[in-house]
Amino acid sequence: MLWSNNVTIITIGGAPGTGTSTVGKLLAKTLLYDFLSGGDIMRELARKNNRSMEQFVLDLESNPRLDRMLDIKQRDIIPEADIVVDSRMGWMFTANPYKILLESRQDVRVARLMERDKITKIKASENDALRQKSDTDRYYYLYGVEDYLSRDNYDLTIDSSDTSPQDIVSFIIEQMVSLGHIKNNILV
Repeated sequence: MLWSNNVTIITIGGAPGTGTSTVGKLLAKTLLYDFLSGGDIMRELARKNNRSMEQFVLDLESNPRLDRMLDIKQRDIIPEADIVVDSRMGWMFTANPYKILLESRQDVRVARLMERDKITKIKASENDALRQKSDTDRYYYLYGVEDYLSRDNYDLTIDSSDTSPQDIVSFIIEQMVSLGHIKNNILV
């Protein structure tokens, strides 16, 4: 089911700006689970290498070994504890997770990226398009995955456009309780 050695693993994926980190952190805090963010790992590696996120994405495109090393690093640091993993490919790299996809309208995603990265609307739109194309191309080349955002890869899909992170977390917990994946002893 969801457990690997009696550990509950929840993965949250989605395009940039859908709220995966915000929802993932809040869900982990609410459930008292650990939290791992693939995006945070990428941003940290980009900073350590004095690269912008856009430059780092281009590095990943030109160096498949670097991309695989990033995936392996992410997989290997998942602890043997209950955890929420924010990662576009987390559904593929973790054992028996409960897989959540967050979707959002593009205008909402771009506005969130503008706020998070402190950039203009045009730059946020350009970065989003570059990242989506790069991710799609890399995941197909590396893993044969044609559409990493396909709803078929996930157990639950939620539109985060007009819903608060708290309401999304409440809905996720309701769904998991109703399926018997977690006990109903969490107050949201």
